[in-house]
Amino acid sequence: MTPTFRGEGFLSPTMAGLSELENPAKVVEIRKVLAAILRTVNPRVYYESAPEGAAYPYLVYNLPNSIDRGSMEVFVLDVDAWDVPEHNDTVAIEILMDIVDRTLHKRVVNADGLPLVIYRDRRFPVSDDDKRIVRRKAVYEVRVFERRRDYHGR
Repeated sequence: MTPTFRGEGFLSPTMAGLSELENPAKVVEIRKVLAAILRTVNPRVYYESAPEGAAYPYLVYNLPNSIDRGSMEVFVLDVDAWDVPEHNDTVAIEILMDIVDRTLHKRVVNADGLPLVIYRDRRFPVSDDDKRIVRRKAVYEVRVFERRRDYHGR
């Protein structure tokens, strides 16, 4: 049987031999929590890329990679703000990213039973080929603490 994500042949994490601790749905839960938090700052939030014609300003977030550090998994979270301001004025996007940062940095969250803490790593402007577009990026560490197994391995 070939594992697929829709229809017949779907393998759940349990069917695939993964424990609750190794459940790939963890990323889905983290994404849901992050999207909900970011939507408190701006209603236009997209994962990985915005749809063509999306209204400005908007936020795009991504979880490009993670590192297993034993008792926790550390995800990199990129948050990009995009805007097309009048007269190339960057004040609005700077304020938007400041609010994003105050909302995320040092935030403690429970994502469906997975405790996580978010810390800012860096923040910087991003050049775009379209000179009308102004962009800012903030990079965060999302530290996800694993559920502990008891001494019986459960």
